[in-house]
Amino acid sequence: MNPPSPPDGAENGAVTAPALREQYESGATVAELVTASGLSYGTVINRLREAGTVMRSSWQTRRMRDGKARRNLATRLRRLYEQHGATFTELAQAGAGTRRAARRLLIEAGGMPRTTQQTLRIRTAADATARQKLAVSLRGRYESGASVPELAKECNYSVATVYRLLHQAGTRMRPQHRHGPARTSRTRSWPAQAGPSLVWPRVPVICRRRRGVIPGAAARHAPRPGRCACAPPPTAPDNTPLLSGDRTHVNEFTRHKTLAAAAVDAWDAFVIDVAMLKGGTGKTTSAWFIALYYAVVLGLPTLLLDADATSQSAYDWFKVAKAEGFEIPDNLVVERYPFDDIAEYIRAKRAEFGAIVVDAGGGSAKLFHEAVTEANRLIVPVAPTKIERRKLVATFDEAERAAARNERDVTAHVVLVKADDRTSLPRTAKDRLLQPAQGEGIGPDHDEPFPLAETVIHSWVHYMEAFGEIPTELSEYAALMKELNA
Repeated sequence: MNPPSPPDGAENGAVTAPALREQYESGATVAELVTASGLSYGTVINRLREAGTVMRSSWQTRRMRDGKARRNLATRLRRLYEQHGATFTELAQAGAGTRRAARRLLIEAGGMPRTTQQTLRIRTAADATARQKLAVSLRGRYESGASVPELAKECNYSVATVYRLLHQAGTRMRPQHRHGPARTSRTRSWPAQAGPSLVWPRVPVICRRRRGVIPGAAARHAPRPGRCACAPPPTAPDNTPLLSGDRTHVNEFTRHKTLAAAAVDAWDAFVIDVAMLKGGTGKTTSAWFIALYYAVVLGLPTLLLDADATSQSAYDWFKVAKAEGFEIPDNLVVERYPFDDIAEYIRAKRAEFGAIVVDAGGGSAKLFHEAVTEANRLIVPVAPTKIERRKLVATFDEAERAAARNERDVTAHVVLVKADDRTSLPRTAKDRLLQPAQGEGIGPDHDEPFPLAETVIHSWVHYMEAFGEIPTELSEYAALMKELNA
């Protein structure tokens, strides 16, 4: 007996997984797809799942097929999208079913999809007034003589956030290491040596000293003789510090040096290293979402630096997004620099940007080391698996060695990514990171807990399929940045 001939749809490609998904999201039922394609019910279901289709309930299908109900739903979704700044993911949860269906209904209702910047501006507009009021208040305090660390302590914000708010208010910054009213001369003593450190936040066991320095880090990696963490300010012939605005007779060469120093002090980028000594941990995705947060939400000129000598995935992301017509934020620059002198390159770029995000690949310990020497913050993304947790010890050991050369107090944070709450892996990973066994932690004896961030990045399809796009929803990464900047 000859086997039955395949249905006509198999010849013209109508039974492919993408084609079935498109028909299903247009309102067709599974039973109708089975009849039209000639496939079995189970095969149709498997192909829909293979295409990443989000299945809907029977009442959602009836609403999509009913013309009046569909128009009402489309009008409601447009109102949420345009007036409240809802994202396509939120519209899908509000009744559309999927992000693609939400986009189709929005267009049917006469709406126009927004760009990434427009969406984030709408969602952050509610906080703009309060943020501007705080920025003006901080500017007044700063111009009265308060220092940035003092303002950060009073407002319970990070130093980087205070700097950003002062820049937002148009504050004229004083030279570094000079605090007090603009025209008040003060005599300061400058230390001959200052030991840099790597700071672990939120872990009381490690933060034994005033600034949370790893015990013994400065002793094991003392700075070279004669090297200072900072230089004293220029002085006049009478040994009084030269303050901004003082009228002094200087030669032309000194005047240009002073102007150059003032330009550097006016903008000193906050450097975030997203790194781990292992590949495939979600560093590139994290680096992109963090860079978009600083560029779009905070409005800072941001440099995303791809320092991965192997894959350059972050720069490939940029090229694909540009080729497919996505709008790149005006103040976001993406460059690749997978070279060993990356620390020198970062120093040269500090005066040009407000934030620098470095995607340091896991294939080169040398690149990782050099990037950390110029970082203000180290973010280590790690999936909740045993093999990735084992690499954390080597990562933090190398970070500690690099911090000894860092003239800033670099803080380190472990961020749990690719978490699936349907399993016990995230909960187990948290327990192991906060209560490590002997030899699996940090500190001199490798038995102290890791500085784990409270925000968890889950294994959402939104993150997995974001490559080559400019996402309009920063989702959990926005919450992560708010936590770390607080």
